[in-house]
Amino acid sequence: MTFYRTLLLMICTCLSFAWLAHGQNGEAESTTGSDTGQQATDQAEAAPDKSAITPRSVRIGAWNIEWLTQPDKRYGKAQGKTQAAADLADYIAAARVEALALEEICPTNLSDPHKYDPEVDGPLDNSVLREALAIVSKKTKSQWEFRLFPNNDKTRATNQLTGIAWNSNKLTVLGDSWRVIDYDETKRSYWYRPPWATAFSTGEGMTDLVIIPIHMKAYDDEASAERRENEAAALVAALIEAQGDADTLIIGDSNCHKGDEQAIKNYAAAGFIDLNRRDLSTHVGNAPLDRVFIPEGQPEFAKKFFQVFDKPYMARRRLKPTDFHERFSDHYMVITTVKAGEDDD
Repeated sequence: MTFYRTLLLMICTCLSFAWLAHGQNGEAESTTGSDTGQQATDQAEAAPDKSAITPRSVRIGAWNIEWLTQPDKRYGKAQGKTQAAADLADYIAAARVEALALEEICPTNLSDPHKYDPEVDGPLDNSVLREALAIVSKKTKSQWEFRLFPNNDKTRATNQLTGIAWNSNKLTVLGDSWRVIDYDETKRSYWYRPPWATAFSTGEGMTDLVIIPIHMKAYDDEASAERRENEAAALVAALIEAQGDADTLIIGDSNCHKGDEQAIKNYAAAGFIDLNRRDLSTHVGNAPLDRVFIPEGQPEFAKKFFQVFDKPYMARRRLKPTDFHERFSDHYMVITTVKAGEDDD
């Protein structure tokens, strides 16, 4: 009996060690499984929830505000009259845009009116535009910001600058703006007002947009049309070479009086669609100068929406085109929409 008792004790002892070893291994496996599950949870929380992305329509406008803060250069009854910030703010707020390309904005903060010095002057500014956007921010309970872009050839106080303004509660600017075309002093016949690009995010995991305000060569004559042809060719060549974001919008004052101008054909050859293909008037002088060029084949631009923001606004305020010119500009704002959703680029 002693032998069997001893043998039984040895078996129980071995089983006990085996059970303990199994229990320890099982606990380690269980802990590892928990860590893996936690890692998966952390990764899921870090990645944007695509199912939570709600597509929305983003309204983008462009407005040439005739010689803003250089009133003596305006014409007709508007000559000598600086636009009031309150009027500009009312028009911008009524348009309900989230971003606004700007043209003919003159700088007001140059210490030397004949030359812009970034180190002395800081970012280019316009006092009336700044006041107007402050009013829009307060009126719409939002926060508007803007940037003005230097011209070629020194940038003077009497220069017409392009720029971009945006509602930072709706759009997030992505870094600095950049000059799309390097200026060649040996080719001074085009892009005196160079195109600058600015990238925006419409939301986390959503569409990124690049907006390029343009102000092309003016006048309805053969020489000016040829310069616009060169400008369009240079711009699309630079965009093709850069191979940037597919959701790029070219918008503003094209100064093209007809939709069959070669400049517009150059944009079309590079895959951009002119949304003002019906040549709707965007000017108090009844000319289709302002246009929007969207990339062909991008789902965000499938709606092909184009609006001249004139008659509805003026009717509510009992304004005639001559009144609008005197108080606002000789150009009306043009507006398009982008369907922002899950970013596909």
